[in-house]
Amino acid sequence: MNSKVSKKLLFLFKKIVSLLPHPQEKTLQELAHQARPPYSFSLPQPQGPLEEGRLHFQQGRFAESLSCFSIAIQRDPHNNWAWHGQGDSFQLLGDYVCAQEAYEQAILLSPNTGLHHAGLCNALVAQNNENEAQKAWKKALQLDSSLTWMQPKFR
Repeated sequence: MNSKVSKKLLFLFKKIVSLLPHPQEKTLQELAHQARPPYSFSLPQPQGPLEEGRLHFQQGRFAESLSCFSIAIQRDPHNNWAWHGQGDSFQLLGDYVCAQEAYEQAILLSPNTGLHHAGLCNALVAQNNENEAQKAWKKALQLDSSLTWMQPKFR
């Protein structure tokens, strides 16, 4: 895969992760700066493997995030966001076939979530399956028109 495609995929997945719910770290940091000693605030620890996976993913630790998302799936195989996170992790680890399978499972569990279809599109683009990728992209936009920021580059 060429460098431009790799950089674009990394950019797209960072955008996806930024849309996922996460602890209000910024608010806690602002409060900590406003507090006077001896008061201090600490960031909450992740509540479970899904949240921990998101944290690892945001920090660029994709193997660790994959492990956490896999545990989340073992605990709740119907959690579409755990499957999506697994797809994102596989994608950034370069395993596009496994990423595709994970996104497809997320879509089976939550077919009306546009972001799942957009993730599938990216996995298909990485495998040079442009026809299926365009179908997935069309479905993603049909479900969520705000996803235009992650427009894939078709050949």
